[in-house]
Amino acid sequence: NEEEQLLTPELGPEKAREAAQAAHEARLANLDEEIREQLRADIVNARDKRAGMSRRYGRDADDVEDGGAGPRRALERESDPFKSDVSRNSFEKFAAKYFQHGNDAKHTTNEIIRPLLDLKSGVDQKAAVATFQMIMRFMGDKDDIPIPTQKSSKNDKENQRLESQYDILVPELYPLIAQQHQMKLEEEEDPYERKKNRGIRARTVARVRAFSKKSVYLEERLKNENPFIEDRHLTSLEKVQMITMLGIVRRRLRDEILCQICKQLNDHPALREKRSRNADKVEQRERSLMRGWFLLCICLYTFPPGSNLVRFLRNFIQNGPPNVSEFAEFALKRSYKNGSRYEPLSIEEINALQQAVPLQINARIIHGEERRAVCCDPATIAEEACLEIARQLNITSTFGWSLFAECQSEGYSLGFNNDHIFDTSSRLEMGQLHKGGEPRNIEINYVFCKQLFAPWENLDEDPISVDLIYEQIINGIRSNIYVYDADYDPAEFVLLAVQHYYIMYGKDVEPEKMKNIILELMPAPQTNLLNNDGKGNKKIKSFMTEKEIDASVQAAIEKDADFKRVIKRLKQKHKGRDQIKREIKKDVIVYAQGRWPVTFSRVFEIHMLSGPLIDEVPIASISIGKDKIRLYMDDTLILLGEINYSEITEIICDHDPILNYYHYVLQTVYGDFNFTLPMGADLGILINLIHKNLKDRSKLAIAQKDYKPTKRGAGKLELLRGDIIVLDEESKKNMESGVMTGINDRTNREGEFPADVVYIIPCTSKPDSKALRGLVLHVMKRAVNLNQEYEPQTHVNLHTLQAYAEKYFRSKKITAWQYESSEIKGPLLHRFEGQTELSHKAVQMFKAIMAYANMSPDNRKKIQQSNLDSIFDYAFEKNKALKEELYCQLIKQLTFCQDMRIETRIWELLWLLTGVLVPGKVLFHHVTLFLRSSSNPTALECYSRIQKIQKQGERERGPHIIECNANINRVKIRQYVHFPNGHEQDFVVDSTTKASELVANICRELKFLPNSATGLSLYLERNEKEISIPNNKYFFDFLTQFRGHDKKKLDYKINFRRKLWIDIIPGEDKQADAFIHFYQERGNYLLGLHKLEVDEAANLAALLGRADRGKGAPEANLGQFVPGYLIKSVSQSEWSKKIYTASSNLREVNDDEAKVRFLKHVASWPTYGTTMFPIKNETEAEFPEDIYICINQNGVSILDAVTKEFAATYPYYNLNFNSNAISLFLEVRMGRSSKKFTFDTEIGDLIGDLIDDYMKIADNDGKRDD
Repeated sequence: NEEEQLLTPELGPEKAREAAQAAHEARLANLDEEIREQLRADIVNARDKRAGMSRRYGRDADDVEDGGAGPRRALERESDPFKSDVSRNSFEKFAAKYFQHGNDAKHTTNEIIRPLLDLKSGVDQKAAVATFQMIMRFMGDKDDIPIPTQKSSKNDKENQRLESQYDILVPELYPLIAQQHQMKLEEEEDPYERKKNRGIRARTVARVRAFSKKSVYLEERLKNENPFIEDRHLTSLEKVQMITMLGIVRRRLRDEILCQICKQLNDHPALREKRSRNADKVEQRERSLMRGWFLLCICLYTFPPGSNLVRFLRNFIQNGPPNVSEFAEFALKRSYKNGSRYEPLSIEEINALQQAVPLQINARIIHGEERRAVCCDPATIAEEACLEIARQLNITSTFGWSLFAECQSEGYSLGFNNDHIFDTSSRLEMGQLHKGGEPRNIEINYVFCKQLFAPWENLDEDPISVDLIYEQIINGIRSNIYVYDADYDPAEFVLLAVQHYYIMYGKDVEPEKMKNIILELMPAPQTNLLNNDGKGNKKIKSFMTEKEIDASVQAAIEKDADFKRVIKRLKQKHKGRDQIKREIKKDVIVYAQGRWPVTFSRVFEIHMLSGPLIDEVPIASISIGKDKIRLYMDDTLILLGEINYSEITEIICDHDPILNYYHYVLQTVYGDFNFTLPMGADLGILINLIHKNLKDRSKLAIAQKDYKPTKRGAGKLELLRGDIIVLDEESKKNMESGVMTGINDRTNREGEFPADVVYIIPCTSKPDSKALRGLVLHVMKRAVNLNQEYEPQTHVNLHTLQAYAEKYFRSKKITAWQYESSEIKGPLLHRFEGQTELSHKAVQMFKAIMAYANMSPDNRKKIQQSNLDSIFDYAFEKNKALKEELYCQLIKQLTFCQDMRIETRIWELLWLLTGVLVPGKVLFHHVTLFLRSSSNPTALECYSRIQKIQKQGERERGPHIIECNANINRVKIRQYVHFPNGHEQDFVVDSTTKASELVANICRELKFLPNSATGLSLYLERNEKEISIPNNKYFFDFLTQFRGHDKKKLDYKINFRRKLWIDIIPGEDKQADAFIHFYQERGNYLLGLHKLEVDEAANLAALLGRADRGKGAPEANLGQFVPGYLIKSVSQSEWSKKIYTASSNLREVNDDEAKVRFLKHVASWPTYGTTMFPIKNETEAEFPEDIYICINQNGVSILDAVTKEFAATYPYYNLNFNSNAISLFLEVRMGRSSKKFTFDTEIGDLIGDLIDDYMKIADNDGKRDD
């Protein structure tokens, strides 16, 4: 084959054939897994498509590949790869699974001719070959290109070419080559791409021409067959920059680069051939090995691996040199958490890594002299540094506290989100190189200050922030950071001086002190150059003249009388002087926010701005402020437009990874604002963060469509499209449940309504009438557009049942496998011929399907369980043919259906069916092909569901009405779970959720240790009776079985507690102890089935009182803390004295520690971890009348309820049992004979269920011992 032919020149015919065959088998073996991985991505895209979220902000696939560093980690990984055991994930396994073209995992001295991984893009393939060559040169495994000697040449073009080689920096060259080569290949495949790429090409050409002579060398490189292969000598730094820069701009190359380095380190000659007579060769090999590990660490700090590689890479690193592996794994964790850098590592960072010294920044605080040190690494982002400094300063409201970098009188805002701190130093280094300077002499000063106020910010919540922000404003005015305009009102400055005077002195204004205050507040004099005379004379301009200062002092004295009245009012509200000072500081802060809105905002330079009433502006600025977004002409600060946050309805972002440009569309009620900016991820994160928080705090919503409840007056709120609803306080908390409550502004009525019928306005206060009217019109227009855009799916390349029908269908009509509007007169499958009853059921099934599909909108709101049962019940009969008939009927009606309404509803039925049943092998193949080929977004969900059901096993019962309604309304099903400590919490369940899966999710959410999940169980409680849900049972199957389909009987609870106590040691899992174990054992203890002395009971009462303070003091309510039979053993006063004495020794013990101490105490009792069932014994004379049947991991015991003594104990290996709802039968084997006991009880089935579970564990333990 083709692969064998490609490998033959390098490996020879036999080895080439073997390598090609091995690669082919590996691909076949892993085909299913690749399909599943692709499917997950397809499902995400399909869901976005359904929700109208194409390329919406926060769902960019690039963010997922970036190791989760997208907007506020919008998409979390399914599992943390750093908490799992990777001992089995060897790099050799990864290579066998994913490497292509006969490449293996071992070190080689030959260059590769094809990439290691399956790279689809021609650009990536060529870049991969070039990076491997550069890695070999960096490690010393391949001879480097010699340094060129200076030769005179008369050829001007040659001279120009040689000069231009070094005029373009490596970090700039390779992104340009990648971008230009990509467009070239696209245009060769599709001429129409030329027009599409015109705008990108224009930006690139402008970038190239920005520096002299670059275009000459770049154009020459692009003519080469592989423009990435370097034909000149590069320094070690440039080699690193070339490798890492390609990984930054080409995400698909990241795993390839990391695999190439690992391949060259794996089975390295330095590890294989340690003994050699040639000392120089040994040293060279060891140097090559260490340079390879050093390069791997640099790459790991620059960009993260993909999710496929990360576990294998961890394994490889852990098996590396001990002095490097820990360092490399730390780098991997950091980049995987924070995502890729935008720039390669700077010289300072590389030197720090080489010398193994930590990086550190010293940030100046609030434009003053105080500094704070922050330990960093190359993966540190601004958010981490800001949070650390805020922690050191005890700032609690951290929003808007940002980091600035100052260098050579220029400032760079790093913000407080995901920008990497040291990307700035890398850019400054490149700037120095362009100027011909020395990059090692760059000094960067970092400043930490309040840059942005949140729209919802409350200064009362963080007094420390108020003090620091006030200090920042005062220092900023002095330093000309906050600049007064030429036409400012002097009275503003005078009032500020009076306020500052009170904060400093707090007494009547004295002229001399006031003059000192004004001089202290005055901005520093500004120096202007006068060049008109050609001599460069300087003119120093002061903020105030001496005369103006004296006038300001006099005005301040006059202002003091008015200010004293303000102070008097403040004293009535606040008693302390510090509180009054803080109120004055808050007033100054509010004044500064309005006076300098741009300075107190995050400003970005943007390109190609256009929008409502704005023609295309090449360069502009966007300011993200507290109350709104402002758009300015660049540098001139001429206001182009303003956007209130409440007017923004959608934020759309698209990213060009080659040029690192972000294209944004801000959809507003007045139109769309479009602009681009380089390295602009932080802008989207910031706007999205503000938008989301405003929605979370908003109390206003607009009805997107009409809502008429079926039952009026039952607490439901009727809405018409465009109605404004005032949400109540609890409404947002209940939003996840799909129901909200509020008051209709039109009717002034209050009630509940579905959450999906309203649009929540992002605001903290009611917008003005114009904006509100615009929002209402926009929401109504969008609802109309959505209905108009609801088009039927196209059927291009759709797989049909045509081939299957020719062989298995009864009818030989050509269109038997296509949609039919009329009813069928017989079953589709020919296997029903001669089976009248089954044929009748098949026809009835089809009638029920079409009845569901043709429901009127009003009837659709009243779908009953019976509507579903008439479709699905027959499919669960013993004859499996009916389930295949149902699959065929649904797919037939979906094939070439022209009625979108009917098609949508049949997709709903197929979605339900794929979550409960799997057809036979032959039909399954056709069903999966149909689902994979369909363009309907639901098809991918159906494919995922049928695969999961095939793996886990079919359901026992048909879909529940809850599942149907959730699918129709596109909401998640949330089930409330009740815990022994009285708390409750909701968890997501779906059609394919088993009890064991829900238990695992609960344990994960509550942060229990992994092994604690064993023995924990869900219980369904109804009518004061509980039954354990088996772990292998589907949740909805059990729900249907236990309470039927009657919607009127929804009075059930799901409880969660420990069922099996197998080697549960108190203190091992403190979270499980605090949530579960303590409360279960406390209940057992208070039953009074263990003999106790009064002193011991008093100590335990003190612990219980400390552990559960909500129940009050133990001595005041003994029944809650002491077993009933002991209470009258001593007097109330004696109990109080003993408990008080015991409590005095527990003053330093917190709630959770008290719970663990209690458990440790009772763990020594024979009743610890025992489930006790009270029995009225009326049949067995051998035992007392009042007994408890006690069950734990040791066996079944009979406890005398009166004497607290065990009457008998039977280990499981001697026991047989039988049980039902009214009795329990025990048979105890004694040698060759046996004893039989029968106990009448209404909970016999519960006791039997628990004994059965313990006996299964005992049997498994016995088999392991054997």
